[in-house]
Amino acid sequence: EKANQHYTFVTNQPDNIFSEPAISKASELTFNAEKFIESLEMFNRLENLANSKWNVLKANTGQMRCNLTLARFDPAIAAAGKIKKSDIANEALIREANYAEGKAYYELNQPEKALHGLKAVSVDTKFEQGAEAKYLVSEIYYKQNKKQAAEDEIMDFISENSPYQFWLGNAFLLLTDIYLDKGDDFTAKHTLKSIVDNYSNETDGIKEEAARKLNEIETKEAAEQKNAVDSSFQLEIKQN
Repeated sequence: EKANQHYTFVTNQPDNIFSEPAISKASELTFNAEKFIESLEMFNRLENLANSKWNVLKANTGQMRCNLTLARFDPAIAAAGKIKKSDIANEALIREANYAEGKAYYELNQPEKALHGLKAVSVDTKFEQGAEAKYLVSEIYYKQNKKQAAEDEIMDFISENSPYQFWLGNAFLLLTDIYLDKGDDFTAKHTLKSIVDNYSNETDGIKEEAARKLNEIETKEAAEQKNAVDSSFQLEIKQN
């Protein structure tokens, strides 16, 4: 915090030989302090001042992260595109740029454009962004009524043993919707019961949603069974 005070002091002066390194440091420290609007302004200025490819890349990365966090999706997409064109961006940064681009298009309700970035990231679900992307791809397919494609994505996700249980849990919940759409209530119930019994996190909403959906199915089944009994009783009266 004290270091950032001094770096910020320099950044507030007219441009000089210390401006670029000071803004480079201050933008990073301000971002780490979660002051995203302030850090975004610094990253924008850094891009204009930068004399090295590394600082340009740092500026674009900061712009992408800040804009995505601030739900400024079009600028996030633009920054991600610059990173993907950089000749010094490493594999991890390219993956993050694909994720940011895909997530931004997803939030902008442009699923076809979202798929390109999300599918590129979803190939490795051992990263959190990959796990989220894998789920979002299956969700997009489901909403597009490509239910077999959605199911295939989910089954592939399950087989990969991702450590990110929240996104895997969401995938299982989506899978039950696919089963219900097929009229396979039995398998949907079995899957939901498995989540309720075995999902370890009690606070992220997955278990609660599984219990709600399970109760909904069981309530529907109970009503159908009662109607069947009532119909049978009325038939016996008429026969008598």
